[in-house]
Amino acid sequence: MPRSKRAAAAALGLALALAAPSALADVTADEIAATLSGYERAADESTIRAWSERSIPTLVALAEDAARPEFVRARAAAALRVFAPNTAARAALLRLASAPQAHPLVLRAALDGLCIGFRDTTLAARYLLSATADHREAAVWSISRANTAEARTLLERAAQSERDPAVRATIVSALRSLDAVQTPRVSAVPRALPTAAASLPPSAARVRRGR
Repeated sequence: MPRSKRAAAAALGLALALAAPSALADVTADEIAATLSGYERAADESTIRAWSERSIPTLVALAEDAARPEFVRARAAAALRVFAPNTAARAALLRLASAPQAHPLVLRAALDGLCIGFRDTTLAARYLLSATADHREAAVWSISRANTAEARTLLERAAQSERDPAVRATIVSALRSLDAVQTPRVSAVPRALPTAAASLPPSAARVRRGR
């Protein structure tokens, strides 16, 4: 290619790069919250990635902000798994899932992020031993979404010791969902975040409704 054409192509590429939204551009908490507030669909993977990994602290802050709508908080937590295998994203999910008195929707989203995005069932397995049935039930569903042999083993062991009828029913359902999964395996990153309270275990949904 002649030098003049190469120079023109480079100039055009630079202009397009400057005109396009930068993946490293800072996004405010209110802008992210507005995107996460979509009625039918929340932000998709490409939108979240465009916020860049620098948005991780903002997403954590939104997930922890009790003044925000609960479904926005849950979606903020769920968005973190898009950045897997980033270690900061994993640490953020661990923080949210380990918080004392974590909101049920945020807890579920954080455990899902660890199990789906990072195939890490360690913390969810600890919640299987929780004295709170809602925590155990959330852990069951999250573990099943890891779609691994270890996940099946954890759920089979939980089935042997669980005494709460509702949680036992959830374990049975989760094991059936694992049986139904053939190939391909569960995607590590969904195309879009779920709508509010989507695929929540029954008890967590009851908490969301205030019952």
